[in-house]
Amino acid sequence: MSFLPGLVSGSLVAGGVGYTYRPTFLSLMRLSRYIMQSLAERLQEPRVPAPPSAAERIQHNPRRTFIMQRWNEEVEGLFHTVRNWDKKVVEWGRRIIGEDGA
Repeated sequence: MSFLPGLVSGSLVAGGVGYTYRPTFLSLMRLSRYIMQSLAERLQEPRVPAPPSAAERIQHNPRRTFIMQRWNEEVEGLFHTVRNWDKKVVEWGRRIIGEDGA
């Protein structure tokens, strides 16, 4: 019979402790919710403004743009010239081989 009174007394003590500290737990839980809510709101509203984007930071210089455009045109012309020479060499080789082979 000592098991049953020990169980009942332990349950009463645990219930009393839980009932006594329940308001403290509830107030701490409310405080934690309030703190978490305020932190979430602060994270949604940044205080430090974002730096300008990379596209906004680019400074356009008309002279540099003109020089780059001209450079690209010259390189493009060089590639076209080399391609045309290659075509002429291929045609010349076919004519020589075609004349010798006939």
